[in-house]
Amino acid sequence: MREKIIDITELFSKDLKSRSVARELRDMIINEKSTRVKINFDSVTFVTRSFMDEFYNVIVTNKNFDIELINFSPEMEAMLDAVKSTQHKSKKTTEKKISGTDLKFSTISEANKYLEALSFL
Repeated sequence: MREKIIDITELFSKDLKSRSVARELRDMIINEKSTRVKINFDSVTFVTRSFMDEFYNVIVTNKNFDIELINFSPEMEAMLDAVKSTQHKSKKTTEKKISGTDLKFSTISEANKYLEALSFL
C-alpha cells in the first residue's frame, strides 16, 4: 500500500474554487499509484461549493484509494456534509392525469414536445 501526504495549498492555492482542481488532484493521486492518501487542508482559507462537490464525487467516493482529510475545518466539514446530502437523489418526474391516462415526463423538454403535438381544436 503506497501512502502519500499532500499539502493541497502547496500544489494549488489557499483558495480552492474550481472543479478542475479536484480533478487534477484525483489524476495526480492515480498517476502516482497511491492507495492511501492524507490530504492536508491546514492553510486553506476558502473553498467553493463547486470544488467541494467535485472533490466529493471524484476523490472522497473513489474506491481506488483511501482518503484521510487532515486539518479539515468545521466549515469545510459542513460544506462537505451539504454536498453529500444532495448526491444520488432520484429524479422527480412530472405526472399529470388526462382522461384516465397517466403521463410521465423525465424532462421539461419531453413535456414541451408532448404539448406541442396536441391539437386544440
